Amino acid sequence: MSERAERMRIALAWKILDLAEPGPGRIMIEAEPAHLVEAAQYLLENLKARFMTASAMEREKEFELIYHFALDPERLIVSVRIRLLLEHPATISLCHLTKAAEFIEREIHEMFGIQFPGHPHLNPLLLPEDWPSGNCPLRREQ
Repeated sequence: MSERAERMRIALAWKILDLAEPGPGRIMIEAEPAHLVEAAQYLLENLKARFMTASAMEREKEFELIYHFALDPERLIVSVRIRLLLEHPATISLCHLTKAAEFIEREIHEMFGIQFPGHPHLNPLLLPEDWPSGNCPLRREQ
Protein backbone atom coordinates (compact mmCIF):
# COMPACT_ATOMS: atom_id res chain seq x y z
CA MET A 1 0.00 0.00 0.00
CA SER A 2 1.30 3.45 -0.87
CA GLU A 3 2.23 5.95 1.82
CA ARG A 4 -0.68 8.25 0.80
CA ALA A 5 -3.19 5.38 1.04
CA GLU A 6 -1.84 4.33 4.43
CA ARG A 7 -2.16 7.91 5.74
CA MET A 8 -5.78 7.99 4.52
CA ARG A 9 -6.47 4.64 6.16
CA ILE A 10 -5.14 5.94 9.50
CA ALA A 11 -6.95 9.29 9.28
CA LEU A 12 -10.28 7.67 8.37
CA ALA A 13 -9.85 4.46 10.39
CA TRP A 14 -13.13 4.50 12.29
CA LYS A 15 -15.10 6.02 9.40
CA ILE A 16 -14.39 3.46 6.67
CA LEU A 17 -14.94 -0.24 6.08
CA ASP A 18 -12.11 -0.75 3.62
CA LEU A 19 -9.48 1.06 1.58
CA ALA A 20 -7.83 -0.42 -1.49
CA GLU A 21 -5.63 0.64 -4.40
CA PRO A 22 -7.11 -1.03 -7.48
CA GLY A 23 -4.44 0.45 -9.75
CA PRO A 24 -1.92 3.25 -10.15
CA GLY A 25 -3.37 6.63 -9.26
CA ARG A 26 -6.56 5.14 -7.76
CA ILE A 27 -7.76 4.70 -4.20
CA MET A 28 -11.15 3.15 -3.42
CA ILE A 29 -12.68 3.76 0.00
CA GLU A 30 -15.69 1.76 1.20
CA ALA A 31 -17.76 3.56 3.86
CA GLU A 32 -21.05 3.26 5.67
CA PRO A 33 -23.57 5.86 4.46
CA ALA A 34 -23.48 7.44 7.94
CA HIS A 35 -19.79 8.29 7.41
CA LEU A 36 -19.93 9.56 3.81
CA VAL A 37 -19.96 13.23 4.83
CA GLU A 38 -16.97 12.80 7.18
CA ALA A 39 -14.94 10.96 4.53
CA ALA A 40 -15.78 13.59 1.89
CA GLN A 41 -15.03 16.42 4.31
CA TYR A 42 -11.61 14.92 5.05
CA LEU A 43 -10.82 14.67 1.33
CA LEU A 44 -12.08 18.17 0.49
CA GLU A 45 -10.79 20.10 3.49
CA ASN A 46 -7.71 18.23 4.70
CA LEU A 47 -6.36 16.96 1.39
CA LYS A 48 -7.77 19.79 -0.77
CA ALA A 49 -9.33 17.28 -3.16
CA ARG A 50 -11.63 18.41 -5.94
CA PHE A 51 -15.07 16.82 -6.27
CA MET A 52 -15.38 15.34 -9.75
CA THR A 53 -18.71 13.51 -9.97
CA ALA A 54 -20.78 10.70 -8.50
CA SER A 55 -22.19 7.55 -10.04
CA ALA A 56 -24.96 5.18 -9.05
CA MET A 57 -25.84 1.63 -9.96
CA GLU A 58 -28.66 -0.62 -8.90
CA ARG A 59 -27.36 -4.02 -7.88
CA GLU A 60 -29.44 -7.10 -7.11
CA LYS A 61 -29.97 -6.24 -3.44
CA GLU A 62 -28.69 -2.67 -3.05
CA PHE A 63 -27.66 0.56 -4.68
CA GLU A 64 -24.00 1.36 -5.07
CA LEU A 65 -23.26 5.08 -4.91
CA ILE A 66 -19.70 6.25 -5.61
CA TYR A 67 -18.39 9.79 -5.14
CA HIS A 68 -15.20 10.56 -7.07
CA PHE A 69 -12.56 13.10 -5.97
CA ALA A 70 -9.30 14.21 -7.59
CA LEU A 71 -6.06 15.17 -5.93
CA ASP A 72 -4.77 16.91 -9.03
CA PRO A 73 -1.15 17.66 -7.95
CA GLU A 74 -0.71 13.97 -7.12
CA ARG A 75 -2.58 12.70 -10.18
CA LEU A 76 -4.73 10.64 -7.85
CA ILE A 77 -8.42 9.76 -7.98
CA VAL A 78 -10.08 8.77 -4.72
CA SER A 79 -13.52 7.18 -4.85
CA VAL A 80 -15.79 6.75 -1.84
CA ARG A 81 -18.33 3.95 -2.24
CA ILE A 82 -21.41 3.49 -0.10
CA ARG A 83 -24.19 0.93 -0.39
CA LEU A 84 -27.86 1.76 0.14
CA LEU A 85 -30.93 -0.40 0.63
CA LEU A 86 -33.15 -0.70 -2.44
CA GLU A 87 -36.19 0.21 -0.38
CA HIS A 88 -36.16 3.88 0.65
CA PRO A 89 -32.54 4.61 -0.40
CA ALA A 90 -31.13 7.79 1.13
CA THR A 91 -27.85 9.41 2.10
CA ILE A 92 -26.99 12.92 3.27
CA SER A 93 -26.26 15.35 0.44
CA LEU A 94 -22.72 16.64 -0.02
CA CYS A 95 -23.99 20.01 -1.32
CA HIS A 96 -23.14 21.73 1.94
CA LEU A 97 -19.50 20.70 1.39
CA THR A 98 -19.29 21.35 -2.36
CA LYS A 99 -21.80 22.98 -4.69
CA ALA A 100 -20.38 20.78 -7.44
CA ALA A 101 -22.43 17.86 -6.04
CA GLU A 102 -25.71 19.65 -6.63
CA PHE A 103 -26.49 18.64 -10.23
CA ILE A 104 -25.25 15.04 -10.07
CA GLU A 105 -27.23 14.38 -6.89
CA ARG A 106 -30.32 15.78 -8.64
CA GLU A 107 -29.70 13.51 -11.62
CA ILE A 108 -29.19 10.42 -9.42
CA HIS A 109 -32.35 11.30 -7.48
CA GLU A 110 -34.33 11.65 -10.69
CA MET A 111 -32.99 8.50 -12.38
CA PHE A 112 -32.86 6.15 -9.36
CA GLY A 113 -35.10 7.71 -6.70
CA ILE A 114 -32.29 8.00 -4.14
CA GLN A 115 -33.09 10.68 -1.58
CA PHE A 116 -30.46 13.23 -0.53
CA PRO A 117 -31.60 14.87 2.73
CA GLY A 118 -30.09 18.34 3.01
CA HIS A 119 -30.04 18.93 -0.74
CA PRO A 120 -31.28 22.47 -1.44
CA HIS A 121 -33.67 21.48 -4.28
CA LEU A 122 -34.18 18.01 -5.72
CA ASN A 123 -36.49 19.23 -8.48
CA PRO A 124 -36.36 17.53 -11.90
CA LEU A 125 -33.27 18.13 -13.99
CA LEU A 126 -33.46 15.92 -17.10
CA LEU A 127 -36.95 14.45 -17.44
CA PRO A 128 -39.91 16.33 -18.93
CA GLU A 129 -42.19 18.17 -16.50
CA ASP A 130 -45.07 15.76 -17.17
CA TRP A 131 -42.98 12.65 -16.29
CA PRO A 132 -44.91 10.44 -13.82
CA SER A 133 -43.81 11.06 -10.23
CA GLY A 134 -41.91 8.14 -8.70
CA ASN A 135 -41.18 6.55 -12.09
CA CYS A 136 -37.37 6.41 -12.04
CA PRO A 137 -36.13 5.37 -15.50
CA LEU A 138 -32.93 3.62 -14.37
CA ARG A 139 -34.60 1.47 -11.70
CA ARG A 140 -34.93 -2.18 -12.68
CA GLU A 141 -38.53 -2.52 -11.53
CA GLN A 142 -39.62 0.49 -13.55
